[in-house]
Amino acid sequence: MRLVLSSAIVALLTVAGCRSHSNDDISSEHVYEVDMTKIDADSVGYSMFADSVEYVDLEITNESMISRIGDIEITDSAIVVCDSRQGAVMLFDRIGNFSRRIGQRGEGPEEYLAPLRIDADGERIYVYDRWRQGVMKYDYSGRFEGLDSIGPAEDIAILGQGRYLVADFNSSEGSGVYVVTTDPYRRNLIAKRRDPVDRTHMWEFYRSGSGLTVMSSDFENRLYRYAGDSLVAEVRFAISPVPSADDLASWKREDLMEHFAGTGHIDTGRWHIGIYSRYPDMRYVILDRSNGSLMLSAALKNDIDGVAREDFAGSTRDGDMVMTVAGVERDSNPRLQIIYMKE
Repeated sequence: MRLVLSSAIVALLTVAGCRSHSNDDISSEHVYEVDMTKIDADSVGYSMFADSVEYVDLEITNESMISRIGDIEITDSAIVVCDSRQGAVMLFDRIGNFSRRIGQRGEGPEEYLAPLRIDADGERIYVYDRWRQGVMKYDYSGRFEGLDSIGPAEDIAILGQGRYLVADFNSSEGSGVYVVTTDPYRRNLIAKRRDPVDRTHMWEFYRSGSGLTVMSSDFENRLYRYAGDSLVAEVRFAISPVPSADDLASWKREDLMEHFAGTGHIDTGRWHIGIYSRYPDMRYVILDRSNGSLMLSAALKNDIDGVAREDFAGSTRDGDMVMTVAGVERDSNPRLQIIYMKE
C-alpha cells in the first residue's frame, strides 16, 4: 500500500507469459465531480468517520531502529514494518514489542536485497524483493519458506494458492493490474490504465472487511473492487483541474506539480478517504458510501483526543487508517496512531 508520486521514467520490461486483454468493468461506476479549488470545509474532524484512536509505540532496540516506514501490515496479532531506507523487515507484536527481524538483506538464496512491499496473513509474511522480482515467504519465527517469482511489481496482494494480485507500471503492456499464477507461471492483465498517456504512477491495493479494492493510478482516480479475477469499477473521482495531455506527455515535473495528485488512500466497506497534495496544499476527499455523500476538506483534525498526526503510514487489514504521530523524539521509533473507522 503506497503513497508518493514518482518522478522517474522507468524502462519498460518485457514479461513472458502475459495475456494482452484486460478484464475490468466500468459500466456501473458512480462518478463524483471534485473541484480541488472549492473546498467544503477548512478542516474535518476524525469524529466524522472514526469511532476511536489507539496508539502503539514501536519498541526501539539495536535491531529494530526504523529509518523510514516504506510499507506496513497490521494484523490482529502483529505489526510488520518494511524499512525502505535500511532494506529491512521487522516484526512487532500488536502492542509494539519487538520480536525479530524477518529475513535479512543480502544476495543469498534466503535473503532479499531491495524489499519494496510486504503482505501478511495468519501463517506467513510475504516480502516482495524488487531485485529478485519475487515474493520471499517467511513464517512468523523468521524461517524462510520459499520464493515465488512474479515479475516486476509496485504493489502486491496475496490471493492464496500461489496466486498474487500485482500492480505494475513497468510492463510492455503498460500500467495495469495483473493476476499472477506461479505454478505454472501465468501473468494475466485484468485492468489497464484508461488515460491516453501512460506514466509511471502506481496502482494501490487496500484490504478491509469487505474485501480487496484497487485504486488506479494518478490523474485517473478510479476505484475498483476485486471480484473473481476481474476488477469492477465502483467509483471514479473526476478531479479538476487536471494536467493537460501536453503536460502529461512532456512529463515535466514543474508542470505536474501544479496539480493535485493522490498520495494515499484508505478504503473500507463504508468509507473512502483520498489524500491529495500539491505542495504545500493538501486535500482530503471523504466519501461515505452509506449515503453517497462526499466532503472535500483542506485538513484533517484529531478532534477525538487532540494528538497531532505527522504522516500517513497505511492501513490495517481491517481497513483502519494508520498515521504516525508528530513530535516524537528523533532517537525514538515512530509512534503509530491507529484510527478505527466507523462501520
